[in-house]
Amino acid sequence: MLIIGNGRLLTFWDAMPYSDNAAVAIDGSRVAEIGSCDELRRKYPLAKFIDAAGGIIMPGFINTHTHFGRAFARGDASLANSGSSFEINRELHALENRLGLVPCLDSAYAVLAESIKRGVTTVIDMQSSYLDPRGTLFTIAGAVGEFGIRAGLGFAVRGSEGREKMQQAIAENIEFIDFCDPNRSDMIRPLFAIDSLYSMDDSDLEGVMSLLNGRALLNIELSDGPDDSFHSRHGSGRSPAQRLSDLGILNENTLLAHCGCLSEDEAELIAKSGASVSHTPVSDMFKTDVQPDIQSLLERGVTVGIGTDCVTNDMLYAARCSMPLMRRSCFKDAFDMLVYGSRSIASKLFGEELGIIKPGVPADMIVMDYDPYTEINENNAYLHVMQAMSGAQCRHAIVNGRLILRGRKLLPA
Repeated sequence: MLIIGNGRLLTFWDAMPYSDNAAVAIDGSRVAEIGSCDELRRKYPLAKFIDAAGGIIMPGFINTHTHFGRAFARGDASLANSGSSFEINRELHALENRLGLVPCLDSAYAVLAESIKRGVTTVIDMQSSYLDPRGTLFTIAGAVGEFGIRAGLGFAVRGSEGREKMQQAIAENIEFIDFCDPNRSDMIRPLFAIDSLYSMDDSDLEGVMSLLNGRALLNIELSDGPDDSFHSRHGSGRSPAQRLSDLGILNENTLLAHCGCLSEDEAELIAKSGASVSHTPVSDMFKTDVQPDIQSLLERGVTVGIGTDCVTNDMLYAARCSMPLMRRSCFKDAFDMLVYGSRSIASKLFGEELGIIKPGVPADMIVMDYDPYTEINENNAYLHVMQAMSGAQCRHAIVNGRLILRGRKLLPA
């Protein structure tokens, strides 16, 4: 038994959204009880106690789209000077394709460590190093296990690397899914990932769906730039989203990343399909030809979460970068994507209610070293989160009931 208390509790649970001087009792991997700190310590005298020291106890952040292999791209001048999405992606793919398994693992270690220190407890990653595709997901899964974070993993299939490499990437995804199916883990789930949709023809995509046979969610980078739309319309006479829909790929089990150049018809198609979207505002800022209309998706009721593309691992910073795109309540819309949209996406992937603190759910939570100068309550908590908190304030992190960060120091599995 573990108790984390002596802090302000922000649950994202409607029945008890906020409480002063609260505590959470954790039994095994689950939240057992919520109550006052004194009350729970008396009830469970033998429980290990983690002192929140007046900080904010809240659910850990969820990153719905990142690339573990891109930690080494930061500071690359060729990316900063590229401008267009096509040129940036070409440079990123060239960089990733120079990474073998060992550098990929090193990059994953860096991203995982920084993510946890920024309060991230769940990540959805898309690997795409084509130097040595086979075995990549299994290797990265080992690193995820070492850190104790929750992760969805897939290898980005794209035709632009040649048919042999594309088939290797497909095989890597299917073998990882085959492994995960009978060994279902609370911590690691497979996805089938597709990148550069325009580089695959319809028969390639139909082959993927036949092999997949509904055994995993699809994670597809869609309309990352205008090149995707251009090639799709000139090659097939259809928009990228329409193409996916016609092939039976666009549905409630599809997670679309980016969606930076959608038409109104495509936004409507996505809304009707039940697909979810991961918005990546930080990486979009580097692209001169991308102007994502995320507000249009939100107004249509599409579930939209926040991803980082590995440009940052600070989810609060990423969410704030989306605010200039909002036409309504920028703070509330950004907060809803960060919290509720990302929670919905992760919960579907893992088959568990994540991103919330209430009895019975997996115990994924953090303590933020945040002591507000003004009152905090259930009505204004989202403003405190969006206006003043920083990922760097994360002091403790618990994932699946296990303490993985204490006093800003990573703890071994």
